[in-house]
Parts: sequence; structure tokens; C-alpha cells
Amino acid sequence: MTEHFLVQIPKDGELNHQLRYQALPGEKADIYVKVGNDWRKVRTEEFGGYQLFDTSGNTVEFAASVEKNPYTRYIMIGAVCAASGPLLLVLAAFIRKKKRHRND
Repeated sequence: MTEHFLVQIPKDGELNHQLRYQALPGEKADIYVKVGNDWRKVRTEEFGGYQLFDTSGNTVEFAASVEKNPYTRYIMIGAVCAASGPLLLVLAAFIRKKKRHRND
């Protein structure tokens, strides 16, 4: 998946600017900046959950080519199963207690 952005930075007297992009959890992006008619992949550095990259000018056109982690789906399924296990135990105990209460 590719996302496309056109960023206008207010004139602040600076020639270079640092932009940041945040992909969704479990994803990594390659950042491409349009220079003239060419797209150039830029080097990024990680800062927290963001990818930082330097650019010049006050109008920046860039694209983020997002690569999904193939294991994200399995991680999410595992997290849901792990969270639902204790909930099912509590529900089973509640139903058992309610049945005992009816029989008394």
C-alpha cells in the first residue's frame, strides 16, 4: 500500500526541514520524496513510533510505501485468545454458581 502526501510548510526562513511519518503498528514504510520529476528514496531514522526524514523547501511531496508485517494477523489472533481465556473462565464460574443457586 502506498500513501501520497503534499505538505506545505509555512515560510520560516529555514531551507531544510525534518518531517515525520507514523505507520500503523506492525508496519514499516519506505519513504520517497519527489525531486523534480523523480522519486528518491530517503534515509529515515526511528524516533518513538515515527520515522523521521530530512527534506528541503517549503512544499514537499512524498510517498510512504507501507510493508505489512506478515505476522501481524497472528499476533492479533493470539492477543484476542489470550485476553478471552480468563473471561471464559469467569463466565463459566458465574454460570456454574447460578445453576447451583437454582438447585438449592
